Amino acid sequence: MCRYHYKLINPEESNKFLINCPFNVNFTNEEKGKTLDKAIFEHNLISLSKIYDSISFYTLESFLMCDINKILNYTFKMIIDNKIRAHIDEINEFIVFEAEPSNSSMFDMQIQNFCLKVLQITEYMRKK
Repeated sequence: MCRYHYKLINPEESNKFLINCPFNVNFTNEEKGKTLDKAIFEHNLISLSKIYDSISFYTLESFLMCDINKILNYTFKMIIDNKIRAHIDEINEFIVFEAEPSNSSMFDMQIQNFCLKVLQITEYMRKK
């Protein structure tokens, strides 16, 4: 199991990782740092989403040790890329995490999609 599974990674740990960075391609140190920063941010935000239902911008700034604009930009991209289920409440200055669908609800969605496809096929066949 991963040593950092659902554990927040602090800047000191990321700096140690950067020194022994296992990238096999020729990144500059700046590129390694940006890639690592993004990966650690994503890891930390996903970890926080497993702990909290919602979290204030202020608390995120202190946990993630970066400014709110960077937090909002990365979070927005993660939401768009379906890396995290959440929405940003800018009025109340919170990120609200959404629960992952349970296996039974995913199964229900699969059945619903299957039934919809069967209905579409029968409609198509009836028109012929």
